[in-house]
Amino acid sequence: MHVIAALEGGGAERQLQILVNNTDPERYHVSIIFFHRGTGQYLFNEEIELLQIPRGRKWNIIPLWLRIYKAVKAYQPDILQLWVPEIITIPAAFAGRLSGAYIMSSARGSRRSVNSIKRRIRHLASYITHIMADRIIANFNPDSEPWFFRKLFMWKRGCIIRNAIVVNQSKIVKSPFFLIPKGTSFMIWYVGRIIPSKRLDILLDSFAELIEEGLNISLIICGTGEDRLLRKLKKQVRINALDEHVIFPGYRDDWHSLAQDADLFVLPSTAEGMPNVLFEAMLLGIPCIATDIPVLSDILSHKINLWMVKAGSRISLISGIKEMYQSPTLRKQLAQAGQLYARNFSVEKMMRAYEALYNNCNKTSTKQSQLTTEH
Repeated sequence: MHVIAALEGGGAERQLQILVNNTDPERYHVSIIFFHRGTGQYLFNEEIELLQIPRGRKWNIIPLWLRIYKAVKAYQPDILQLWVPEIITIPAAFAGRLSGAYIMSSARGSRRSVNSIKRRIRHLASYITHIMADRIIANFNPDSEPWFFRKLFMWKRGCIIRNAIVVNQSKIVKSPFFLIPKGTSFMIWYVGRIIPSKRLDILLDSFAELIEEGLNISLIICGTGEDRLLRKLKKQVRINALDEHVIFPGYRDDWHSLAQDADLFVLPSTAEGMPNVLFEAMLLGIPCIATDIPVLSDILSHKINLWMVKAGSRISLISGIKEMYQSPTLRKQLAQAGQLYARNFSVEKMMRAYEALYNNCNKTSTKQSQLTTEH
């Protein structure tokens, strides 16, 4: 049984869809507990049981937790895999512990350099599920994480399973004209959640300075997130008179198709797990710029498969964009190397890792059942 708040909208949701749709239905009966279905863009195989729980009012926490608790207890899963967020994973973890399920808790993002109080609280709350879990699964190397998380990861025999990167080539068509600002030739893309840790404010400041220097560029910021931050970013665009150069198309599930003419993909984050969008852009053959945060510098190489800039530095980002803008040869080199590297993160590789983990869970659960029966 998988536990997650929504069935679409982010990296964790996408990875869940890939995982369950490729899990062997002959060996596993798969179910998902969730709050929101969304628009149905993520399709699930018919064998997968979808169990929707009413979210209710925002602050009615106790009735909500009781609904989640009862749903997990009634289902009696052998393996309980907790995703995000903590509002649904914490009560599910309690129910799983009392039901004797083997609990796996997902760590989907770095705890370093988080500049949002809300996300800090969420990271602290996630320790509850990690402590109650039998195993922790991370999609990034935890060596640079806070001391307590590293110790907990070791104690829970944590394992690293990288995301599977998938691009739907069959949907690729010419980008619609309404996304391409008139009179521009160099298209810069950002795709992802609009939250503080993505540092889109630095990207816009850098973009404004590059426009002043005379670069013929456009910026597309594709995604949704915190409404307050989005309004602030749009105000930043108006103040700098960038309305003709910056577009906010919102969330687009067809961005692979729209971005095929992109000249550059930029991810200015100061905190990430394993960002799907970055590796999807690489797989599409788009040259990329990303920050030197540990979870990325651990697996990517500056000037080898992308251009890496100092996290949180406007000057470094400006320099990187200018370097890529001025050198078609460099862009081609990094695009080719990045695309080759991104192919390493296949569905098959991820499924082999989960299969080995599930087999281990089954053996452990069987031993625990036998011990309980004997006593």
